[in-house]
Amino acid sequence: DGQEIAGRGHQQVECSDSAGGNFSDMKSEPEPLTASAFETTPLMTQAAMLMPLMARWHCADVEAGTCCAYHLAARRLTKLAKLLVVGPCTQEFKPSLGVQCPQCLALAKPGGSSRSGICDVC
Repeated sequence: DGQEIAGRGHQQVECSDSAGGNFSDMKSEPEPLTASAFETTPLMTQAAMLMPLMARWHCADVEAGTCCAYHLAARRLTKLAKLLVVGPCTQEFKPSLGVQCPQCLALAKPGGSSRSGICDVC
């Protein structure tokens, strides 16, 4: 079941979004979902970050009409995204709000994999 996969190993919490949700039962202020000090990471950067992950997937269930391994993995990514969107919230998920690359706008934790000052994405 996709909801079990999405929440495995993480603390699940009840949550509602602004499309009809109700936050009146919450006892404390929710954490901000974004940091205003950073620019939005462009979709092309996000896609470049996903490519190495997708290359590590073995997708044995080839769908009719799939032209190549890339589009097979992209279709799997679409299915995964749908599962994550409807799955439970997890409080453990936090964006890496340490530093932002000025070129590709990817985020990284301070002192993370780009200690040399070179972004590990671009």
